[in-house]
Amino acid sequence: MTARSLIVCIVLACPALALGDRVDDWIRREMKARRLPGVSVAVVHKGKMAKMAGYGVADLEHRVPATADTVYELASVTKPFTAMAAMLLVQDGRVGLDDPIRNHLDGLPEAWTGVTIRHLLSHTPGIKSYTSLPEFLLTPRRDYAPQELVKLAAAAPVEFEPGERWAYCNTGYVLLGLLIEEASGRPWGAFLKERILDPLGMRATRANDRRAILPGRARGYALSEGRLANAEYLSTTQPYAAGALVSTVRDLARWDDALSRGRLLPRAVLREMWTPVRLRGGMEAGYGLGWSVERVKGRRRVGHGGGILGFSTQIDRWIDDALTVIVLTNLEGGGAERLARGIAGLYVPALAEAPARPTPDGDPKTTAAHRKALLALIAESPEGLPLTPQFRAFLTPEVLKQGAGPLRALGELRAFQVLNRQPENGVTVSRYRARFANGVVRVEVRVGADGLIAGLGVRPE
Repeated sequence: MTARSLIVCIVLACPALALGDRVDDWIRREMKARRLPGVSVAVVHKGKMAKMAGYGVADLEHRVPATADTVYELASVTKPFTAMAAMLLVQDGRVGLDDPIRNHLDGLPEAWTGVTIRHLLSHTPGIKSYTSLPEFLLTPRRDYAPQELVKLAAAAPVEFEPGERWAYCNTGYVLLGLLIEEASGRPWGAFLKERILDPLGMRATRANDRRAILPGRARGYALSEGRLANAEYLSTTQPYAAGALVSTVRDLARWDDALSRGRLLPRAVLREMWTPVRLRGGMEAGYGLGWSVERVKGRRRVGHGGGILGFSTQIDRWIDDALTVIVLTNLEGGGAERLARGIAGLYVPALAEAPARPTPDGDPKTTAAHRKALLALIAESPEGLPLTPQFRAFLTPEVLKQGAGPLRALGELRAFQVLNRQPENGVTVSRYRARFANGVVRVEVRVGADGLIAGLGVRPE
């Protein structure tokens, strides 16, 4: 190679190197701002691996660095795998997508007669999610058989007719796990291993078991009174097919490649999984079969996030931009979704979020009411707030404690500014920037036509 050609090669490489440095710098800044112990990231752009790296530490006590091979709990990023397993059985002819679940599993309530496999995959069965039951949330250390989790949900009344509404339902994915076992004759984790993980060479991915020795396993953390602490113990039996897988970004990049190539399922089936389901009234749900589906700035995003004690995870596949971003973190509430979106914007500038700017407040009375609601939830005292029955039931003492702790660590609330307020899917959504003494967060409040708060979410800015 001549000196001239070497110079040309260096010049041509500079943009990629500069982008790599910029991505690394951005991730490290975000980690510092959010107090993230460790993060592992994989980025695939236009069929090529653009980034695969670890940042920070996987284990604070032993100072083990996070790498591309660090093993994280995936939480609900498990769901697309369970959905793929179910669709493999549909392709095998062992089950039908529109089969009633009671045709395959015995002992289910008569009230679930109209619930189909499609409803379970799309979070539209109307069944109570066992993870929202107060009695369940008080038992994080208890080992459950999947049938016991189903029994908890079966004791609760149905929330709506199948297909009428969309409501995140972990019970549906427990039922899918049991369906996979019944139809295949194999344990859920073994079926995934044989039909998905082994064929793709995903050697580090498996159903979680705390007794197993897993090289590279990350320890999970949480913020407690402003300081990092070991996350609370959670029995690995509880998430089951709704959230019990562990994996690495390297393995998930292999899975992304298989999805891009249509290796395990035909492309037509994948397109169906990545198409938003339509509810009875004709409205799209923003979720397909095992995947969140939305358009952002006119571009299609197919992905899934996960959150569990000690971990926050996200995979986003930007279909129109041939871009996949995978983020795994070992901090509870670590904001993996926001990290993934920020990283996507660095590779495809059109995907970058515009800085949110406060707007003139045309409804200061509502803003004051929402500020009061936020402070009440931080104080773990929602009594007296105008909440929907569903949201009030969701706010169990355990949920309040988990959500309030990190916010109390931010100190005094010093400013609460409205960013926008607009109708979305039958509710009014108000978004705010809340500035505390030690940090800034975004707040989203959803209010129905009855004037009751149907949801209040908080994420780091």
